[in-house]
Amino acid sequence: MVAFAAFAVSPVLRGDEDLGAMWGSAEEETKYYPIVNVPIPPGVPMHPGGFEILPDGRLAVGTRRGDIYFVKGAFDSPPNPEYHLFASGQDETFSLSWKDGALTATTWGEVTRISDTDGDDVADQRVPRGLAQQDDLACVVALGEDPRQPAALHHEHGADVVCRHRLQRL
Repeated sequence: MVAFAAFAVSPVLRGDEDLGAMWGSAEEETKYYPIVNVPIPPGVPMHPGGFEILPDGRLAVGTRRGDIYFVKGAFDSPPNPEYHLFASGQDETFSLSWKDGALTATTWGEVTRISDTDGDDVADQRVPRGLAQQDDLACVVALGEDPRQPAALHHEHGADVVCRHRLQRL
């Protein structure tokens, strides 16, 4: 596993101020989790919210702006990334999951299956899988095969929130 310092958005820690150094575990951590800077072109507004490694080895990155990029070469040593905009128009992507030739994106209030049906590497089909109505706990539930069983939960305000009673199947 590789930690991507270039994708870090945290204003608290800089790349040279990691927790491993603070806790005295940095030397041991570098054996297993190297920090690699992945260059981001100036025209790519990268504020990531979700990551998924695709079957062909590319990295899918969902952004807070609702874009999904496929990044080829992010895992090369040294990284030589090529960014490709796969989809846009989602609302703040929190997580991504690949299954059966399509991405499922969990966004603010919606779970959507996004796919490329004509093979041009651009999303052309979006199928809503479900909604989670927002309240003060701001829950987001991703649907699995059984819509009564949430596959992913959003954790907020110190509680795991299961919102089956608020879930609407589309």
